[in-house]
Amino acid sequence: MKPRGDWSAAVDLGRLKERRPEAVRAWFETYFAVVHGFVRRRVAAWPSLADDVTQDTFLAALRQIHEFDPGRGAMLPWLTYIARNCARKALRGVRPEEAVEQDGGVEAFPDLAAGPLPEDLLDRAETADRVHAALSALAPQHQRVLEGHYLLEQPLTQIASAEATTVAAVKSLLHRARLAFKAAFEAVAQPAERATTRRGPADRRSDDAREGAHDR
Repeated sequence: MKPRGDWSAAVDLGRLKERRPEAVRAWFETYFAVVHGFVRRRVAAWPSLADDVTQDTFLAALRQIHEFDPGRGAMLPWLTYIARNCARKALRGVRPEEAVEQDGGVEAFPDLAAGPLPEDLLDRAETADRVHAALSALAPQHQRVLEGHYLLEQPLTQIASAEATTVAAVKSLLHRARLAFKAAFEAVAQPAERATTRRGPADRRSDDAREGAHDR
């Protein structure tokens, strides 16, 4: 079963958080293929790592499943975020001479408007929740193409086949999806920024007074 950006009806989150075997099995079966494919591309030069990293990803996710909130973002971006960390940890121990030569990956984009999911943005823990929430706010088709191209690093031809359209149409759809993501990401970020800037000199004086009282 292939997830389509939203929380899959095949997975019962409440029972999954209770570690019910049938719920864990349904969750694993729903997302295994897509996560394994993502991991294979992350460790492409060391293909023997793919199975272990995928297993580590699901084990780490299950340990943290009580923290997952579908209101803050979809399951697939959350799993790929964990998979990135597991892959990075696994790659620290590999030897360069064991690498298998691979073709280049997807191109990098210089800014959010041109490419909303650059590597540094996806890997930054403090922005991960905003990225996931922004993705969840998009139209399903926009979610799918962004997840496919940026999170799963699928070639445009594969995305076009899945969407039953042409590569040219996918490129146009990606452009619109990037703009939609930029607007959604900025909307998600604004409340946090307002909360930060709301603290003025009076707040700082109050903090200083409390610290002084504590020192005395």
